[in-house]
Amino acid sequence: MKHLRVFLVASMLLLATMGIAAAQDSAYATPFATSITYQNLSTSSANVVFNFYAEGSSTPITVSRTAAPSSGNSLAIGSLSEIPSGWPGGSAVVSSNQPIVATLVQLLQARPLCTIALCPTVSPAVPAL
Repeated sequence: MKHLRVFLVASMLLLATMGIAAAQDSAYATPFATSITYQNLSTSSANVVFNFYAEGSSTPITVSRTAAPSSGNSLAIGSLSEIPSGWPGGSAVVSSNQPIVATLVQLLQARPLCTIALCPTVSPAVPAL
C-alpha cells in the first residue's frame, strides 16, 4: 500500500509539472501588445526616460518623452522605432526628474477579423440575449 501511495504522489507531481510546462509554452507563443502607462504627479513638466535592456544585455535602448504637468500617457512598445524588429524581450527601467507612477499593461494582441466569405469554416457567433 505504501508503494502505491508513493507511486500516486510521484505521478501527480509529474503530471502537475507537465501541465505547468504546457501552459508556459502556450503563454510564450501568444502574441501580446505591451505598453507602459505613466502619469506625471507634479505640477511641472517631467522628462521621462525609458531604458530598455534586451535579455542578457547591459546596453540600454533609451526612449525619452516629456509629460505635461499632472498628465498621463502610454508608450506602446511595439510601435517604437527605437526597438528593433525581432527584439528578444527583456526589461525596462523608467526614470524621471519629477515624481511619476507607471504600470506595464499586456493585452492579447488583436487578430484580424474573419468574415464568413473569407473563412468559410468559421461559423458566425450568435450573441446571447
